[in-house]
Amino acid sequence: MDNPPSQTPNNLFLRMLESEKFLLMGKMASGVAHEINNPIMIIQNYVSLILDEIHEKNQLIITSENEYYSYLQEILEECERISKITKNLLEFTRTKSNYPEITNIENILLKVVKLMQPMIVKANIKLNIKINTSKPFSLVRSDQIQQVFVNLIDNSIFAIQKKSTENSKNKQEYYIEITVSEKKIQQENELNSYISVEFYDNGIGIEKNIQEHIFEPFVTTKKSKSDHLKDQKSQGLGLGLAYCKNIIQNHDGFIEFESKPSQFTRFTVYLPHKLHKIHKSSDNINSNFKIKVKDMEENNDETIVF
Repeated sequence: MDNPPSQTPNNLFLRMLESEKFLLMGKMASGVAHEINNPIMIIQNYVSLILDEIHEKNQLIITSENEYYSYLQEILEECERISKITKNLLEFTRTKSNYPEITNIENILLKVVKLMQPMIVKANIKLNIKINTSKPFSLVRSDQIQQVFVNLIDNSIFAIQKKSTENSKNKQEYYIEITVSEKKIQQENELNSYISVEFYDNGIGIEKNIQEHIFEPFVTTKKSKSDHLKDQKSQGLGLGLAYCKNIIQNHDGFIEFESKPSQFTRFTVYLPHKLHKIHKSSDNINSNFKIKVKDMEENNDETIVF
């Protein structure tokens, strides 16, 4: 008997991916709530000062030179700050591009960093971003690439938090370094150009026995066998990297990783470097291939530190 349309393996897989996304959104919302709390307290303090003046003198005189005018300016600035924070989260939940477009990958990355900055700051992680190319363009669906970047940064945050917890007495500086470069890669008889986005962290690393299965569905470093069921709701189903791999392959790219347990992990996303739109279908998400990468050129144009 055939499965009902809503219960086909592909539909079930997509539904589980949505569940993973919502779990991640919940964590980001928690960080956003923490970030919003500060401007709310500032607004509350200034409003209290204004109300105290009204209660004491039964009036409020505001001029461009007295403190109450500056209070109102501060309130307005903090309201704009809250608006920007919530806008970033809403854009992440709503943005969905139907067609691939030539897009600046740096812009997608910086948008994701702004969205996840509360989580990074809360975890006391230093973030470095290096931009080694002036034209990091590729033909992509922005919302999908954004989701890939969110997943990879979230993995780095988790790896660092896990290492920090296990080595609480060691006052090590933890960091995530993201590098955007243009790389020439020899593939068969062609030398092709890719935009590479490397995510490096000095977190807990990935155990050897997990590494060869890291891109398989339901494989995750975020829970052990003993707490599998307990952590399933909070840590996810292990679909993030499988999803990332499918999305990058869908864009005619590929993803590689390197990790040493207890030392570091490096994931590198490769997207075809395109400055002009090419009319080509990008619907196939089932391609599988592995390519040895040779870094042919490396520049150092820009470094952004958060």
